[in-house]
Amino acid sequence: MMENNIIKPFTAPFWPKENQSNDSIDSYALFRGVFTVNEESIIEFNILGAHWFRALIDNTFLTEGPARFPVEHPEYEVIKKTFLPGKHVITSIVHNHGVDTRMLSGSEIKPFFACEITGNNIPVSWKCEKAEGFIHSAVRTNPQFSWIEWVNTKKNPVDWQKINFDDSEWKNVVRFVPNIGTPAPLNISRICRINHSLSSVAEGKLNGPFDFINPPEWSEENDVTWYKRSLITENISDTDGLWKRYDLERVRLGSPEFILDLPENAVVEFALCEALVDDKVTPYINLSAGLSRNLDHYIARGGVQKFSPVTPKAGRFLEIHIKAPENQIKFISEKFIERTYYSKVNGSFECENPLLNKIWTAGVKTLKACSEDAVTDNPTRERGQWTGDALPSTAIASAAYPDLKISARGLRQAAFCANEDELVAGLHPGHRLHFIGYSLLWIDANVNYYKLTGDTALLEELFPYAEKNITSCENKLTSEGIDISSGPNFIDWGYISNNPEADIATTLLFYSSLNSMIKWCEILNCNSEQYEHLTEKVRSIIVKKLNPYIEENKWSEIGCHSTVLALKNKLIPKKYIDKAVIFIKRHILSCFPNNPDAPRQTDPAVSNRQLITPYFSYFIFPVLINHGEINFVLNQIEKCWGWFINNGLTTIAEVFNLNWSHCHVWSAYPTSFLSEYCLGIIPRYDLGNNHFTFSPYPGNLNFAKGKFPINGTSEAIEIKWEKNEEGLNCELKSEIPVLIHVIKNNKEIEIINLKNKISFNY
Repeated sequence: MMENNIIKPFTAPFWPKENQSNDSIDSYALFRGVFTVNEESIIEFNILGAHWFRALIDNTFLTEGPARFPVEHPEYEVIKKTFLPGKHVITSIVHNHGVDTRMLSGSEIKPFFACEITGNNIPVSWKCEKAEGFIHSAVRTNPQFSWIEWVNTKKNPVDWQKINFDDSEWKNVVRFVPNIGTPAPLNISRICRINHSLSSVAEGKLNGPFDFINPPEWSEENDVTWYKRSLITENISDTDGLWKRYDLERVRLGSPEFILDLPENAVVEFALCEALVDDKVTPYINLSAGLSRNLDHYIARGGVQKFSPVTPKAGRFLEIHIKAPENQIKFISEKFIERTYYSKVNGSFECENPLLNKIWTAGVKTLKACSEDAVTDNPTRERGQWTGDALPSTAIASAAYPDLKISARGLRQAAFCANEDELVAGLHPGHRLHFIGYSLLWIDANVNYYKLTGDTALLEELFPYAEKNITSCENKLTSEGIDISSGPNFIDWGYISNNPEADIATTLLFYSSLNSMIKWCEILNCNSEQYEHLTEKVRSIIVKKLNPYIEENKWSEIGCHSTVLALKNKLIPKKYIDKAVIFIKRHILSCFPNNPDAPRQTDPAVSNRQLITPYFSYFIFPVLINHGEINFVLNQIEKCWGWFINNGLTTIAEVFNLNWSHCHVWSAYPTSFLSEYCLGIIPRYDLGNNHFTFSPYPGNLNFAKGKFPINGTSEAIEIKWEKNEEGLNCELKSEIPVLIHVIKNNKEIEIINLKNKISFNY
């Protein structure tokens, strides 16, 4: 529990009543802050709220949030705007979840809104009111999210966000100190809101039941009224209303925003899904670990009215169902407002293989859909921030965008959410889980982030957490390896440990993290002697366990995951490397989708060694490339990720099974791979500011061209190469100076000070 100190820079947060009782769970509060500007002024807003809010200024969108935070480390948004003289109003609607979600500990943090307005000492008069029209439905979107919206809009005030609304009957706000830490400024870029005008891809009439105002009674999945309606395309007269369906072209996070002219008491429902079922939108979210209803429900007050959920949801397909006489329904405006951190793409990739080009683009779209105030695993099922996703997601982001701030924020929050054993979190900050595998990958992810950005300050800040995290992992080390028997762990879907009391794959991750810790110490000029000794100790354990199997050619008993990690860490004797590579390739080819008859990853409970996942390609592909298997890797990208494209997906799915999430950032690594290995550019800020290596692996490609973003700038390095009789005819271009380390056969052959454009043979 946090100490109840006044949190700065706010006078104090507020809420309609001082004591938040249990009956206020899933309630909404409305706030109006009126102020007057005497002369043209720049005003700064410091805004924070919980558990979800949307704020407008003079009836125009200002921001929404909050950016997820651990209880102890809240962060407020800073927004500056210029105002002309006159009266102005900032308004906000705030949702009290009262339950924990992936984003926030709503059961621990009391609901509040805080907005400090600075600039010329402008006083603000705050008023508040409960939004009576929002009814507690007792129905959550799923166990990872909060409640669906169940709204009788007739009970909510009209035009309450406009400047001249009469709020004289509203209550004064009650200020209090919530049990959170001292807020700090949010150090990421503004989250984008992108307007998409919609045109229906199908529409018609409908028949079937609709719930009205009272909370629904949906104790089972099939109780949802939405499922019991018939969608009709033929022209019949006896119907209950209209429906329209929209294809958002890919999975997107956001909110529909419709302006409709409807009769009083018309019922409006929105639902989203990632894939149609029986040619319909079903508000069911696969693998939700509980009941799911990806929909919202509204009662119209009558006349022209805007309908738009406060809380964003995700899906590719959107349907609207309206219960009203057909001739009284008028669509005035149909939009979807997307929420994403990343907007314009700075990177690019193109080669002669159109499928590889589509896969690169699909990976960028996947990242875009999975980014907001954090890089999340997927936007539809959970919007969860998982530490294990940090390595592939940061690599993907670096190939497409010059801003990696949300990656750094995720690494910080994993540290802030460490458990009592000082193990950094695998999932955070709302729901928290800790597994040693992800805690070990966190060490690698920090050093990798430094290589991509040169951000020494992050390493300095998180070094104490890294020391404690390593110690916590060391406490699980036995003479045989890392003991994972006492708690949950994750290596990959389908992974089976040979010995949970001495898991070899986790021990290999520990070895990798220790090498990263030594590098971390070198960067900060710290003494790494203890980690060098520990690294050698762990190396001896691994070699002792692996060598008998290696010498007897029992690769299947080692398993693909451990073989890959051993090769990555150079722990397989040179004379056995070719056999290890052959085993990895043979394993991959035995799995779906290479082998259509192979077992499928139908759900998370499936454990089977004859499986591959998109996620583990982050570890497999570089290992194979370094051992001469570029063509095999390109073929796998085309075959396996092409399977997604050929099945109609425009983003990359979680596993090679369409029953899982259709948009999962950890699966999009081929985007990074194609930029880093086929274009040949890799950021190396550990060598100095704006340093890159150039080492293309063309394989069976005849040409490639593209752009690689320069971190922290609006510029990108342009790369183009084409095969000729002498090798590759290369052209590199940059509008700002960068240093290119040309690598060939694993040796640096030249350093190019690239100031504009250069051509050379490689």
